Amino acid sequence: MIDEKIMKTKILALSFFLYCYSALQPASAADMVDATDPEQILNIAKGHGSARLSEDPTGDPMIKGRMEGLQYSLYFYLCEENKNCKDIHFVAYWTETDVTLRDVNRWNQEYRFGQAYIDTDGDPVLTYFVNLNGGVAYENLDDTFDWWKVMMTSFDENVINGVDGEFGAD
Repeated sequence: MIDEKIMKTKILALSFFLYCYSALQPASAADMVDATDPEQILNIAKGHGSARLSEDPTGDPMIKGRMEGLQYSLYFYLCEENKNCKDIHFVAYWTETDVTLRDVNRWNQEYRFGQAYIDTDGDPVLTYFVNLNGGVAYENLDDTFDWWKVMMTSFDENVINGVDGEFGAD
């Protein structure tokens, strides 16, 4: 009876050790995402709205998408001959708005993510660069798409439409 208890305790301890050890291991290559596989990133984008893969004017991959009714583009950067890219760049822009440089500057001061600027046509633009060199966990990039959605909707509500009365209404 004592030998049986000792054996059960050893099995339980070994099981617990293996569980803890596996939880501490880095994500496997299968769970990693980088910018060398635009199709994989497209699949993540489709989990957050409509998206399609195309090419930018230089031939690098590009994703055009829509989240919460807002259009965006996802550009691939630091590519070698239109492949093996290292970074991605989210971009959304709005036309025919009354947004001022002051509104955009206030956004940049008050919000942690998403850089805004006024382009050469006078339109507000929201951008977000993401370094994927070496890969990130799938869950991390999926969460990044969630954050992009939050950035775009917040910018649209607060700067473009001035819902909170602080932006876009001056």
